[in-house]
Amino acid sequence: MSNAHSADEDRVVEGIANFLLNLRKGFALVGRNYPMPVAGLLDFSLALLFYHIDLRCYILIDVRQSQYVDEFASVLNLYLSNIDSELRAYADPASIGILICREGTAYTVCYVLRDYETPLGLSGYQVVRLLSDELQKTLPTAADWQQVLNQIG
Repeated sequence: MSNAHSADEDRVVEGIANFLLNLRKGFALVGRNYPMPVAGLLDFSLALLFYHIDLRCYILIDVRQSQYVDEFASVLNLYLSNIDSELRAYADPASIGILICREGTAYTVCYVLRDYETPLGLSGYQVVRLLSDELQKTLPTAADWQQVLNQIG
């Protein structure tokens, strides 16, 4: 979670950025290693932050060089909350998180979606591998992710 990244992680992040920008489907790069202050600390960063022009929302991408654990989705949810409260325009929908984890030589890709409908105004999140029809038309499919990650990794 700190700003220290391995050369392998940097290569994967660069490959993902190039993949999304070359899709020409509305992804605009906001930043790499985007600083994410958490509780006043500045030692956290997000691998990639995009704004999707067609969806009118931020897309956060976190890359982990280890097997998925629930803590990763929780941290990404914290980042989503931070971006939504600091950057998101009122009229824009909630941001979308993409979590990419390495499991040996393979990768898993999960989408982390904010949930503003939780009782008492508390926000939560869902981790999904399949997206709604609307999002599937705009965001890369699981097959797209596997192809590009296999090429990178």
